[in-house]
Amino acid sequence: MMVLRRTGDWRSTAFMVVCAARSTTWRCSLMPRRANPTPNCCKPCRPVDNRFTGSVTALPPGRHCQPPLKVMVWGCRYDAAPDLLAICTNVLFINTETRMNALKTRRLAWASLAALPFLWPLSSGAQTTDWPTRPVTWVNPFAAGSAVDVVARIIANKMAANTAQGMNVDNKTGASGNIGTDFAARAKPDGYTLLLGSPGTMAINPYLFAKLPYDALKDFTAVTQLVSFPQVVVTSPKQNFKTLPELIAAAKSQPDKLAHASSGPGTTSHLVMELIKADAGIKLTHVGYRGGAPAMQAVMAGDVQAGVEGLPSLVGQIKSGNIVPLAVTSLKRSPQLPQVPAISEFIPGFDATAWIVLMAPAGTPPALVARIQAEVKKALDDPGVKQQLEAQGATVVGTSAADTQAFHRSEMAKFKRAVEISGAKAE
Repeated sequence: MMVLRRTGDWRSTAFMVVCAARSTTWRCSLMPRRANPTPNCCKPCRPVDNRFTGSVTALPPGRHCQPPLKVMVWGCRYDAAPDLLAICTNVLFINTETRMNALKTRRLAWASLAALPFLWPLSSGAQTTDWPTRPVTWVNPFAAGSAVDVVARIIANKMAANTAQGMNVDNKTGASGNIGTDFAARAKPDGYTLLLGSPGTMAINPYLFAKLPYDALKDFTAVTQLVSFPQVVVTSPKQNFKTLPELIAAAKSQPDKLAHASSGPGTTSHLVMELIKADAGIKLTHVGYRGGAPAMQAVMAGDVQAGVEGLPSLVGQIKSGNIVPLAVTSLKRSPQLPQVPAISEFIPGFDATAWIVLMAPAGTPPALVARIQAEVKKALDDPGVKQQLEAQGATVVGTSAADTQAFHRSEMAKFKRAVEISGAKAE
């Protein structure tokens, strides 16, 4: 691919040849010979293992590129790491004396573009084949130590080992995850800044907030769904009901008399219960707490009759008997709690889990997205990684980019309904 770019008058017109491999570029300037700078001459490309590499030779003062031309290619430099190969093309400039002839030269260069479209597919493929060639940043909009953070680091560590490049989880917290998400949305779409998306930032906040600095659909390209987390409807051993049908029956017999805890208004735990209440036809009073831990403390103490929280946060309390699991919110039973029924066994089709979706900034080339997805899938398929993730209560997914995009859209529709049912709003 060649791009002719005007930077000033005709004497400083820049002609740039973009070599078709890994962002390698030649930059040249057209200058009249009388300026007599020290030129660098672009040598013809030579084949190397069925590919081509370009080279540049610096000439001493007083010498000129051969054959001598009235308008020379001066100051040509090679901008790339020395180990990168490039598929280049030679540019021939005709003799010219006047400004008009110089303009003709530029038009000739433009015309040569027609002969080069075949180079672009080669360039795109070369740029994505070797991803990553430097460290990759995974933006986590939430705090270190959270379920998203723990899962991401398990996968990132395996990918780093597989690719011999750093996979760095960067916690950019604040504003319910909006700060980190916006940062990722504004990143260059080159595969080196990725977002760890979850229901809060990618499906709830778009409807919870009147205004967001990012668009969950337009500003991102889905790469793959990493995992899903079943939410668990729980109660205290102090309560009389020990199953979900018993909780539903108690709520129907005492409308608005029973209460449920969540980690805060508009959170996943709040909105999942709102979906349960709507589909089961019951009324419970919502009590929001500042986080999942105090909400579960309230459940265990009997201050509220039920609550919803992610499985990774509940494993210890469930094993100790401090909390009684009534049902999981996933479509099927969780392998970590095979004895606990899924809500879908009582409310057909119910499915409301938490999840982590890996997103890239909009504009990331499809071939690069596929490359990233393949590396993630390789890490997720590792038996050791699966074991670690399952120990955290996560279910490994690893879908294709297309399936992930469809999943994301369906989750946005689901949580839009939940936000509307709840009436929750955030500034």
